[in-house]
Amino acid sequence: MGREELLEVIIEGVQRKEQHVRLTEGQLFIREESQKYIARLYCEATRGYMPTKKEIEETETEITTMTISGLHYLSNEQQGQKCWIGRCILIDETTTRTLEKIIPITTSQPIPCKDYLHPRDPYFKNRSDICLFPSEKYTAKVHVHEDRYFIPTKVFESFVQQARASRPTKKMFNSRLSTRRRCLTAMVSLLSHVRRVRSSDRIPEDFQIREAYCHGGLHCRSLPWFFQISSSGIVWRAHYDANYYKNAMEHSKRRRDAK
Repeated sequence: MGREELLEVIIEGVQRKEQHVRLTEGQLFIREESQKYIARLYCEATRGYMPTKKEIEETETEITTMTISGLHYLSNEQQGQKCWIGRCILIDETTTRTLEKIIPITTSQPIPCKDYLHPRDPYFKNRSDICLFPSEKYTAKVHVHEDRYFIPTKVFESFVQQARASRPTKKMFNSRLSTRRRCLTAMVSLLSHVRRVRSSDRIPEDFQIREAYCHGGLHCRSLPWFFQISSSGIVWRAHYDANYYKNAMEHSKRRRDAK
């Protein structure tokens, strides 16, 4: 697949372009929800038959490799409450002049999702368990089973930094956690499996045991994540104990040697 062939498919094949693509300064923005549709059109145009699901997925991957690394947000400057998420393809001035006659233009600039969580991220639109806060103090309100948690922005920032540095955490979620969106869903998943720590549990020294929770039972598929949660549901702290398993093994060895 080449960039020129892809652009030709978008120009000639995509119907109602205002729902799928935007032209920004030096870039073509492709909406995330539209990538499968465009991949199918490309397969049909180049192969002459209805592609299989696998062929469409392979073409989607090819499209992704042609874009700027990572997902981006794009807000609608005329309807600020709306937000798209997608990928960008760099284009030159000549291509821009050609496309601006065909594709809707926006003055908004794409924002990388890696270090920003848009309060109107469309991914969370149909998720009743996560409500994003458009404020600096809190990132989200989360409903887990019968519990309700409030995640302060500073705590979420700390979680993102620790989670991205934790290979076991990324492995559990089968993700590089390259977007704030993915980090938030990972945090909610961990919170959905927390339990109060017991007196026999080892917890970070500066945690208050009456507000301390840990992920699962710290065995099997559990991870050494600790959370300090107030009685009102505010998550005051998130801590990944990278040395937990090492210390646990050393503790067990000392106990065996003492017998």
